[in-house]
Amino acid sequence: MLANKAKFDKSSIWRRIDLYMAKIDTPILDGLKKITPARLIRDELGVNFSFEASNETIKSFQDFLLEIANKSADKLTNHEVALYQQRASAFINICNEIKTFDNQKHGIDRKSQIVHSLETEWQQARNELRAVFNFLQIDSVNLQVREKEINDLLSSLRSSQNQASQLIDALRTVPGQKTEEFNKLFQEIQTRLNQEVSRYTSDLNGHITNSENKLQAKEQEIVHVGQKFRKEINEIESTVKDKLSAVEQQARKFSAEKALTTYSKIYEDEAKDVNKPAILKWEWILVLLVLIEIGAAIGMFNFFKSEIEFATTPLMISIIFVKVFILSAIAILISYAVKNLNAQNHLYATNKFKANSLSSFQAFIEATSDNKLIDQIIQHVSIAVYSQNISGYLSKDDSGNITQKDILDLASKISLGKKSE
Repeated sequence: MLANKAKFDKSSIWRRIDLYMAKIDTPILDGLKKITPARLIRDELGVNFSFEASNETIKSFQDFLLEIANKSADKLTNHEVALYQQRASAFINICNEIKTFDNQKHGIDRKSQIVHSLETEWQQARNELRAVFNFLQIDSVNLQVREKEINDLLSSLRSSQNQASQLIDALRTVPGQKTEEFNKLFQEIQTRLNQEVSRYTSDLNGHITNSENKLQAKEQEIVHVGQKFRKEINEIESTVKDKLSAVEQQARKFSAEKALTTYSKIYEDEAKDVNKPAILKWEWILVLLVLIEIGAAIGMFNFFKSEIEFATTPLMISIIFVKVFILSAIAILISYAVKNLNAQNHLYATNKFKANSLSSFQAFIEATSDNKLIDQIIQHVSIAVYSQNISGYLSKDDSGNITQKDILDLASKISLGKKSE
């Protein structure tokens, strides 16, 4: 029974070792080494039919396959070798087809099919053989050393097996009293064989576990680096957003200052260059008309004084009518001059008030950071600029069609829009 168990354990080990005794076919390796990517560009076919765009893919595909072949050294299983040879054969066939490609015979459609097949095979090779490629990159897993240890162990096991067989054959001829000694010796051999198998299995499992732990550590390191990069990217994005926001606020502030200065100067210039000269003009006109009114009254009194003493009733009526007409006409002109003078005085006072309001607005804004107070300042400045101001020069001051409530509503909407941004 113990002999059968030992035989079972030995055969299991042989089967496990046999999985890693597969080798890549020599013709396939020779075919890969003969491929020269630079010669597959095919410049002689012209720009539209050249394979220059696929040259990098061909080189990467070839380097990938050759690196696996150079590092495998009997480390691949039968299944992995079959996958490798399938992808390598497909790659060699595509390269041979590129070598023999004729643009006049095959056309642009066939060229596109070849490029598509190359990209597809390259993607499939990376998907199927990536685990093998990564496994071969681990320097600590030296399967060549393990192979030698396995071969030495197998030699030792075979020697022990031969010795046991020889002893069994010899003991078959020993008299019955030697049976106990034989059983003892056989048990020692069996124990030694089991110990060797157990040591090898434990050692191999330890190397496998160590390799898995290192792979997991590498994966965790890659994840950590990725998280670190993501954190740095988020910080850069946040910094850029803050700087952009600061630049935008500074631009708005500069635009507001520029607009306030411009419009304050407009109102100031209008009051100084338009309203003030008009006031002086109408003041002189008014003084002149008043003097004309007084002179006309005195002149007509003296002119018609002698006529009034001897005038008849019809003549008296005519004289009075002429006096009233002339004085009324001059009075109408005086009234018109007074209205224009009051209007220019009103416009002058209004424009000066608006210019002063806009000039002081920026000082009030910079003096506080309270948003509510800023909103109130905006509302009052809006009322000062857009409403009909009462100056005292007009007989009837009103706000026209725009009410103070409309201006407050508009200022509130502008303020809310500014906050939402």
